[in-house]
Amino acid sequence: EILYEYLVYCCNIKFSEHLDCFFDHYRKDEALAGLLFDVLLDDYYDGSDSQMGAAHQISRMDREVLRKYDNTVISALRGNRGRIWRMDERALWGLAADSGE
Repeated sequence: EILYEYLVYCCNIKFSEHLDCFFDHYRKDEALAGLLFDVLLDDYYDGSDSQMGAAHQISRMDREVLRKYDNTVISALRGNRGRIWRMDERALWGLAADSGE
């Protein structure tokens, strides 16, 4: 519930810088990465600010952490069609290329 609210507020210019600083402390947290992907890929949150916030924070996660989620990254990129959120696709496709996809 709290993570959901933080992700929604990530999309608000008044709070985004402060929340980016907060999330910077957890860039290497694998559990957080998993939760962010859960929000990003869950149809319940489809089109919500929480998905946009999750996509933004995922794009800022440590590359080594994202490597552990390479199949999830690839699924997120392939499922991106028609969604309103955007990810740093060049960085994530580069990660996917590193994993052999």
